[in-house]
Amino acid sequence: MATFNRDTISGMIYIHQRIDGKRFRESTHIKVALKDWSGTKAKTNLVMFNAESVNSLLRQGDIDLQLAIADLTTNGGGMKELKEYYRQYRIGKRTIKPVGNKFMDYFKSYYEEQQKVITTTWKHYRTTYRILDQFFKENSPVFDQIDTKFGDDFQRWLKTDKDSMESTIGGHIKRIKAVMRKAAADGLHRSRKFEDIKRPKYETDKVALSPVELEKIAWTVLPPKLNMVKDYFLLSCYTGTRISDWEQLKSTSINGILWKYTANKTKETAIVKISEKVFSILEKYGGKLPKMYADQTMNSLIKKVCKEAGLTYNYASSVVKGGKTVAEDVPVYSICSSHTGRRTFATILIHKGVPVHLIMAQTGHKTLTSFESYIKLKKVQTEVALQDAKVLTV
Repeated sequence: MATFNRDTISGMIYIHQRIDGKRFRESTHIKVALKDWSGTKAKTNLVMFNAESVNSLLRQGDIDLQLAIADLTTNGGGMKELKEYYRQYRIGKRTIKPVGNKFMDYFKSYYEEQQKVITTTWKHYRTTYRILDQFFKENSPVFDQIDTKFGDDFQRWLKTDKDSMESTIGGHIKRIKAVMRKAAADGLHRSRKFEDIKRPKYETDKVALSPVELEKIAWTVLPPKLNMVKDYFLLSCYTGTRISDWEQLKSTSINGILWKYTANKTKETAIVKISEKVFSILEKYGGKLPKMYADQTMNSLIKKVCKEAGLTYNYASSVVKGGKTVAEDVPVYSICSSHTGRRTFATILIHKGVPVHLIMAQTGHKTLTSFESYIKLKKVQTEVALQDAKVLTV
């Protein structure tokens, strides 16, 4: 993401970002008095420039730069082209091209629009777009051609040519359907054929950590960079939040021992009971957590944290890949990610005997079906019952 600096003489704000080892720097044409500048942004959202909030203008400038970088990735070029793309976005000339009835044109315009308002989701749509571009090659299908035949051919290609996991295939189909529904809502087609495309059924085989493992992580001494990642990961294990909501947690947002927040992904409300462990971590950072790294970087560093904590023993894992179930023993740390925290939170509470509806209130799950598929509820409950039972042994 971009950073902003203020010129000490003119008061002009400049946008900066390192891209492939090169430094992008451009004036935002926004001036801010020294007394109103915090070092990276305006001190409050009430600081104005030309009757608009400076912080809002800077956020839009960052979005414009990320869109320009996406154009550069697609079209090629160097710093000169990037600056031109950026200037075009700044003056409002980069508009969505007419898409007619072309599915791929609309798909690209869809994720570009999503990029303006969603933090990370748009990247998944861009990935699906690029996979579809490889699949279609030189062809340019219309909306009516996104039907069950396409769905079958596409999934078969993903399994045989790409050796994709069932979960990956399911994600692509989910996003294709979302784009088709949005295009229908925009009046671009009336086809319902795409609704008959079935996503592959599969069971996730993801790890949930135990309280003992969490203690091992908590007591592991790490360098500052990894220590911050460790704290974020532990907070996820203690609160059950998604990575997209981690930065919402701050002392001022907690009412007594309850934290109520709206999930960025689903817009559902969750209410979490905050433990002393959470308060302790927040206090360490003065009540407000430091800025996170990008999601992909965080997930990579979480694996390092777990490895340093000694979670190097094997876990029996199985995934459906290329249409076949592949079983293998892998180190626990290698399959830990931001989502491990959320799954750990729910699983530990099940083992403690907390009623399911109270766990769902904290994770933000609205249906038992989604919660069941998320942590394999029945399997976990069976394990708990067998461990507690006294008369089920021979």
